[in-house]
Amino acid sequence: MMPEESRNENDSQPFRAARGQRGQEQLGLAKCGMSDSIRQKFGDHYRPKVEAFPRETQDLDAQGIPAVHLPLWGKHYAIAKRKAAFIGIDTSEWGEMAEFLKKSPEEALWYGESVRFFEEKTFREFGFLGCTNRGKTSFWDTVLKFLAKFNNIPNWHELRNNQRLYEDILSGFVWAEANAVELWQHTPSSQNADFASWEKFKTAAETHFDYLSSILEVFRPHAVIILNGDQLDDTNKRVPYWGGCNFEQCENLSQDVWYGLVPEYGTHVFWTYHPRALGTRIDEVLETVVQKWSGVCS
Repeated sequence: MMPEESRNENDSQPFRAARGQRGQEQLGLAKCGMSDSIRQKFGDHYRPKVEAFPRETQDLDAQGIPAVHLPLWGKHYAIAKRKAAFIGIDTSEWGEMAEFLKKSPEEALWYGESVRFFEEKTFREFGFLGCTNRGKTSFWDTVLKFLAKFNNIPNWHELRNNQRLYEDILSGFVWAEANAVELWQHTPSSQNADFASWEKFKTAAETHFDYLSSILEVFRPHAVIILNGDQLDDTNKRVPYWGGCNFEQCENLSQDVWYGLVPEYGTHVFWTYHPRALGTRIDEVLETVVQKWSGVCS
C-alpha cells in the first residue's frame, strides 16, 4: 500500500510528546471533547468540498482511479504537546473513486478511516507501520524516523516494534497528501484509466482539496513536514498548493530543506524532497529540521 526505551525528560527536545503522567489522565482529556473539536472542524471545512466534487465529476469514467485522499489524524493528536503534520506526494491504490462518488457527503468525509492497507489494517490501527522498502527510504519509514527524532528515541525501529509503548506517538500526528487524487503515472496509468477523465478528476481535486492552508486551518499543527519538494512546482499545477498561506522568515536551511513560518497559525513549515530522492541524505535532513525547530521554539 501507497507511502529505545531511553527517554530524555528535558522538555526542550523538539516535538516531545507529553509523557510522564500521561496514561489515563491524558486519555481522559481526549474524551472531554478535544478530539471531537477537531472532527467538527474537519467536517465543517471539508463537507462543502466533498459535496461539490461529485457534482463536478459525476459524468466521468472513474474506472482505475483511486479515491480522493483526505487528511487523517491519530486519536491522540488533540492532546499531543507538539503537533506535527506529514505531507507526501500522493497515495497508491487508495480505495476506488467509483465507490467514493457513491457515498453521501457525510460518508465521503470519513471514507479514509475505513481504507485498509498493510495487513488489512486502517490508519488508526497503524497499518502504515508495514509500509516499508528494502532501503528504508519509503515515506512511512521517514515519518517514523522524524517521530523518533522529535521524541528523542535513539532507534526509530522501536516505534514499529513496540506499538503499545509508543501508542501516543504513533497516534499523535496528521497525514495528508499534496495530491488528493493520485498522479497519473502511478495507479491510474497502470489500471488503464481514461486519461481525459482522470485529468478532470485531478483538476477538481486541485480546486477543492490540494491546499496547505486547509491543513493549517483544521489542525493548527506546530510544524508541517512536506516530503515532496520536487512535486510542488506551481507552474505544473493549476492551483498553487501554497494558496492562502502568508509566509514569513523564509530561508533555505540547506540544499534540501526550505523553511517558512505561517504566523497566522504559528506553524513552522519544513519543505524537503521525497525520501526516495533524498536517499542517504535523509539523516542530514532530519538533523537540519530538528536543529531549526530547537532554535525557533526555545
